[in-house]
Amino acid sequence: MQRDQRQIRQIGSIHDSEQPLGLLASPVVQTIVLEMSVAGAGRLPPVGLTLPVGQAVHRAMIRQAALGKRVDCPELIGQNRLGHPLVGPHKHAHVLPVDVDDDGCIDHVVVFAPMGFGELAIRAISSLRTLFGPQGRPWLHLQVLDQHRMNVWTQRLLSGKHDCGSAMWASLTPFVAPRFVKRNGKNSLFGQINAELTSRGFPEAAVEIIPFHASLFGGFVFERGADHAPPPQRCGHMVRLNFSRTVCGPIVLGYACHFGLGLFQAVES
Repeated sequence: MQRDQRQIRQIGSIHDSEQPLGLLASPVVQTIVLEMSVAGAGRLPPVGLTLPVGQAVHRAMIRQAALGKRVDCPELIGQNRLGHPLVGPHKHAHVLPVDVDDDGCIDHVVVFAPMGFGELAIRAISSLRTLFGPQGRPWLHLQVLDQHRMNVWTQRLLSGKHDCGSAMWASLTPFVAPRFVKRNGKNSLFGQINAELTSRGFPEAAVEIIPFHASLFGGFVFERGADHAPPPQRCGHMVRLNFSRTVCGPIVLGYACHFGLGLFQAVES
């Protein structure tokens, strides 16, 4: 446990010299990377299961934090101690399953909270070991990853190839609109994307919808399950964002963004 927490503190200590958009320039831990492996036979989950995997990891974190008691950990649950939703930008935890080696399977989970992780959250995340699947069987193993093994890849999510950020970002997972999409106005696809950006402290961007083959997102799960409201429209969009200046990520927008949908990566212009 002590070794895991030392690694977590290293992960959370990397910040740009200037305060970037999307990150808080503070010494608190904001980013933790978990490595995923298969428990027993089988293979890692495909990227289409980003949302179910993100939710499963989040539930496991909550259980570790609660230990059978009521949880008072706003950075993990998005609520204050009275059970009221946190106000303001989305600063509590985003659980982002990612495919680092581009083989089509989820192999890491980036846990990011702009408000930072307290000791309870750090202990809960660092103690994660196994996710259980159907019939309570072990499904996936998790362990905190050494920051130095992920520096290059996490730059795609945090700041681009250069530490100063990037002016162009493209979908890594499909963006799902949080409201019904209309032809024009604030509820158009462009209007909703820019509203999502400004609510998180980013500037507005020139939004480009990228055509893609239906099979690319065909296997993605877009619904959180029976206990949660479905998205207004069950479809995803591949999007490119062009900012007038460089910004730093992560950029995660739209429905179920706290569990991996609507994740963007920095790209070269």
